[in-house]
Amino acid sequence: MTVKTQSEVDQFSFTLPATRGVQGGSIVYMISMPMRNLARIVKRDDAGEVMDRSQREANKKRAQMIADYIGDAKDAGSAYIIPSLIGNVDQYVDFVPSELSDFVGVVKIPMAANIKLFDGQHRELGIEMFIRNHADCSDTISLMLTENLTLDTRQQFFSDINNNASKPAAAISMAYNNKDPLTALAMHLAENVPGLSGNVDFEHNVVPVKSTKLISFKALYDATKKMLSLRGTAAPSESDRETAVLMWSAWSQLMRWEDLATDQAAREYRKEALGLHGVMINAIGTATAYMLKGSTPAEVADLIEQAAQSGSDIHYVDSFVHAEWHGVCVDSQTGTVKADRRAIDASGLKLQAMITPSPAENLA
Repeated sequence: MTVKTQSEVDQFSFTLPATRGVQGGSIVYMISMPMRNLARIVKRDDAGEVMDRSQREANKKRAQMIADYIGDAKDAGSAYIIPSLIGNVDQYVDFVPSELSDFVGVVKIPMAANIKLFDGQHRELGIEMFIRNHADCSDTISLMLTENLTLDTRQQFFSDINNNASKPAAAISMAYNNKDPLTALAMHLAENVPGLSGNVDFEHNVVPVKSTKLISFKALYDATKKMLSLRGTAAPSESDRETAVLMWSAWSQLMRWEDLATDQAAREYRKEALGLHGVMINAIGTATAYMLKGSTPAEVADLIEQAAQSGSDIHYVDSFVHAEWHGVCVDSQTGTVKADRRAIDASGLKLQAMITPSPAENLA
């Protein structure tokens, strides 16, 4: 650990509470500071030629989303979280330990020093945008600092951080989002629709082939949004909630979800039929939305329940084998299942035609 002399530290300094640690042989400081002072201390390293900096260009739209996230939370008096920013001081700093510990104290950063971020520039810019309209905010942000790293090392750390990052599946992010009223509805459906309770995969966007789970929470969420024809961030009404429960319960009966769950037959079913595939769950949402344009929820539920009766032309296995969906959501040449918008819409139209006696084009 290098000890600095007084001459190596500028006499005019910012003094901030900090902890000192070591990672990979390099000293690191963890500082907590007011958000309103952040722009005076740090700089984004995103100007000039790519190889002369350690950050990508800042995306102002992404930064504005962060600013809005903080602002909305502050206005609503709700909790929010912003991860630490990581940067480098281009001069030596002075650390003064406290009486409590050699690792807790204050750090003195020369005012002439440059602190350039190599991780968190969008968070920093978002905070800067937020502070413009909330100058009196006393909230803090944590800043992790290294000192005197070369440009090559900072670039490598940028690469290391981003290459080692793993974005979570949308399913689990949706499931954890308590602020979204549509998430609350989808969670209610997952817990109360016959066959789904305990059988919805909240972890994966696509249910693994060997899983005993029936459908993905993401597919249920997306399909419910389609089913209710909700736009953007529109919240479902109480009437929408009742409609969704009624519709999914009817489809559960037709698709025999309770039987598939009870017998733990989902993995075998998934090998031969598409009824549990994300494209079909979304198609159910689309088909139901088509039918709800010309009929009441009770009438649509009755049509689906009639299709579920013995003797119907629709069978939860035979009607959903891959061959039946060639040219719709299955490539006729390769047998590959498609799940894009066109495949979902085409599958929805076919499902609608299977359920309703009216021509699909008249309802779409």
